[in-house]
Formats: sequence, structure tokens, C-alpha cells
Amino acid sequence: FPVTILAEGEDGKNEGRFPSLIAGETLLEAIDSDLGHRLTMVSTQPDEGLGGFAPTQQPVVVYSAFKTGSVTHDSKVIFSRLDVAQRFIDAENEWSGIQVALKEPLDAENVAAELNEMLAAEQLRAKPWTESNKALLKALRLERWGMSFVLYMVILVGCFSITITLVLAVRRKAREMAILRSLGLRRIDLGLLSLS
Repeated sequence: FPVTILAEGEDGKNEGRFPSLIAGETLLEAIDSDLGHRLTMVSTQPDEGLGGFAPTQQPVVVYSAFKTGSVTHDSKVIFSRLDVAQRFIDAENEWSGIQVALKEPLDAENVAAELNEMLAAEQLRAKPWTESNKALLKALRLERWGMSFVLYMVILVGCFSITITLVLAVRRKAREMAILRSLGLRRIDLGLLSLS
């Protein structure tokens, strides 16, 4: 979705009074805010102004909300125009990173390796999402291993129970089958008789 939008008035025209931002739904619920509300962003890094050190403040308008399904992103990530973010952190004409979206997310490590070869001369580094989310991937791997173990144990217990049931059923009917065999029935006849 586009992130270079400004706050719009009731008539739908761009007022341009306050810069707008797009925030996660979880974050908006946490601060009890909604679309169209005016907020003041306060930086945790103080800025030395005329009256001494004071936190940087920036009035903004909540233009839209997004929901990714990840509580971490929905509660911590906001989108705004680049010039607004640079002015807020007092780093105009500077940027700390560029995010690239791939059609195949699993190719991130290969793409990062190729980019690192090209960016080595510029002293820049590409970091794949798998590196940023190591803890999450490790937890998912452990969960998959645990679920596989539980599934194998359920299958093993089920096979053991079925085997024991069949063995006991045959042991209980051993005398009856011996009598029927002595009367002249063949094994195949006993099999057909047990099916009926």
C-alpha cells in the first residue's frame, strides 16, 4: 500500500496540516486511538533545544491501519513518509536501510549473499529476514519437531493396541479354531468364517 499520503479533510482534499501515518491495529488498540485521530509522536532521544534537552515531538494524523497477523509487527510498526521520519529523528537526507520484498521469501538468504558481494565496496550489508527472525524460526522448528514426535508416538501406540487386540482375539478363539480344524475345515474356510 502507498505510504506517501497526507492527512485528508472531511471534503476529501489534502489539508497538509499534519503528516499522516499508517499504524498496526494492535498498536491503535493499545493507545486507544482510531482512524482520523491526531497524535503526537515523542522521541525517546532528547534533542538539545533553546531550553535545554527536550524530547522531539511531531504531530501526526492516523490515516489508515493494517493487520499482518503478527502481534510483534502490528504493535510496533508504523509507516510514514520518509521526509517526516527523517525530520522526526533529526536525520534529514539520511536513511538507515531499505527493505526489499521478494516473490519467494525462502530465497532471501541467496539474494542477501548476492547483494553483499555488490555492496561490500560501499561498506553496506544486506540482512535477510531469516537472520532477523532467528528466535521465531527456532521456535517453529522446535514446535514442528515436537508435533512430529507426538504424532509418531500416537501412531506407535495405535499400532501396538491394534496388534495386541488381534493377538488376544486369536488366542481366545484358538480352541474353537482347533475344533473346527479337526472337523475338516481348511484355513481359508476359517478366514471366511471369521469375516462373516
